[in-house]
Amino acid sequence: MPIYVYKHIYTPGSQTQIGNVIIPADGTIPSFNIIPELEGQVGKLINRFVDGQLSNSSLTVDPSYNATEARMYGRLTPEANRNSLNDATDANEVVMGTIVIPPNNGAKIGTMFEFISVWEGTNSASTKSEIIRINGSSVGSGTFTTSASISQRQPFQMVDANTLKVINSFTATGGGVSGSAPLVVTISNLADVGFTVTFNSKWSAAASGEFIKLTLAKIIQFNPI
Repeated sequence: MPIYVYKHIYTPGSQTQIGNVIIPADGTIPSFNIIPELEGQVGKLINRFVDGQLSNSSLTVDPSYNATEARMYGRLTPEANRNSLNDATDANEVVMGTIVIPPNNGAKIGTMFEFISVWEGTNSASTKSEIIRINGSSVGSGTFTTSASISQRQPFQMVDANTLKVINSFTATGGGVSGSAPLVVTISNLADVGFTVTFNSKWSAAASGEFIKLTLAKIIQFNPI
């Protein structure tokens, strides 16, 4: 069955050349850059990315399709699960996942870092909180009670060499309404030094027999070319 890769067709079992990149007949993908490398097999197209395990991997979208360089950072395998202990420690914030945006990451004015996470939890009256932090400072949080899941999507825009800005809404996808001014994050020379993002959780109080699970966390970096 043909598989579409950046507007090109790859047919399993046949060697295919896309620009200067040759995909062998066995479907393995050589790295688009020497470092970092792409791990996994070619898969179906999902939001312009090749499905598979990615480890600080750099992908470049076909320029005829969109003049944007994209890089994905992410986890989770396996998912991160937290069980309540029915004591005061349930109200403590616990790191469920960490993503490091490395130094010399190529960010520039106009770069977007899109934060995406998906959470599950016990459908109950207790308040379950999800908190996202950059270098230890909160950049958004969400809560749910009588629901089974919640997701976060925040597109941080790099407006100068030291600043990221985003609508102040945990679940925003780039638009929407917020009662607060845009969230501004200051990281001196962020393209040179990088930053660390943590995905944290807590209950509002002791909870009996409950769980909070971080099922997906990733950051996609879009650099203008």
